[in-house]
Amino acid sequence: MDYVLGVVSSIWEEASGGGGRICFVPAGEPAPTKMFVMHAFSHETAILMSKFITGDRASPSIYRMFDTLGEMLGLHVEKVEIYSDDGEIVRGDVFLKGKDREITMRGYRGADVVALALYYVSPIFIDIRLFAALPKK
Repeated sequence: MDYVLGVVSSIWEEASGGGGRICFVPAGEPAPTKMFVMHAFSHETAILMSKFITGDRASPSIYRMFDTLGEMLGLHVEKVEIYSDDGEIVRGDVFLKGKDREITMRGYRGADVVALALYYVSPIFIDIRLFAALPKK
């Protein structure tokens, strides 16, 4: 798979509280021509992602718990990779790094992996095949 660094373009929660969506564009494109929209995650996860982007990591969450455990073990999230094996379900791999070890955790729910990367301010690499061309204006 070929990956490209993704940048969060926007995050929004569905008005009915029915979930959230996050939009990525490829990094380094002054006028992006492609985007990837991830959906089908909880309203709460969308709210946490928005907070993480602004630097607010104070909310008691599984991501904060993961960070505490990582600190205890001397590990941090180096990067994440987002992909889909079947074109529908989005999965992610988390790459952890420490002084004396590297760990890769494979096949986790895409939204959780993205939220973890946003919490850590870690790079999010996205399978290029997930990006779709933007409609022409």
